[in-house]
Amino acid sequence: MDGESVSLFRLGEQCNNDCPMCSNSGREEAFFQSTEELVSRVRFLAREGFRRVVVTGGEPTIHPGFWEIIAALGEYDIAWDINTHGRTFADEAFTTRAREAGLERAIVSLHSHIEEASCVISGVKSRGHQEAVTGIDRLVGSGAYVLVNLVVTTHNADHLQDFASFCWDRWGPAARLKIAFPSTTGKGGDWDGIQLRYSDVQDEVRATRTQAKSLGQE
Repeated sequence: MDGESVSLFRLGEQCNNDCPMCSNSGREEAFFQSTEELVSRVRFLAREGFRRVVVTGGEPTIHPGFWEIIAALGEYDIAWDINTHGRTFADEAFTTRAREAGLERAIVSLHSHIEEASCVISGVKSRGHQEAVTGIDRLVGSGAYVLVNLVVTTHNADHLQDFASFCWDRWGPAARLKIAFPSTTGKGGDWDGIQLRYSDVQDEVRATRTQAKSLGQE
């Protein structure tokens, strides 16, 4: 191992969002990997020479053994980033603890600044949307590197430029943007909201990139 390779470290497919486009398998046995098994995998990665992981799920922050697993990563001097819906980070104490435990970078899913569209895409109520936005607030405020991840759907494709403006106005250059095309694999592959082709949205995506560049937004 060259010391620069990164492992995607999945804690299981459990999640308290209900995204209709979810690319996870939906298999019940994949929901919660046991804490004992996950700590064993930390030891395996350490033996193989990995020095960084991206902790992911499902939603990793709701795993009952989350802090034990993070502690194990620290014990073996493995740096960690996280792929998250961001809602748990609305709790300032959680964000502070994560940063103190070594969290450096967070990829946070937020699929629209418009609450109605965000709720449809993420399968949440208003509270879930507000928690995600506040979670990004907390992470940005803590000094973490934040990448806001938006998956293009029929519910947000027409306001990507407005979304970029929202992110810039709220977080400035501290929040980078990732615009992803949806996957049709997994349990959500048939959702009508992702039945679109890149050619349907490429002009809006290109215009959004141009706009972001003019703002100084990564």
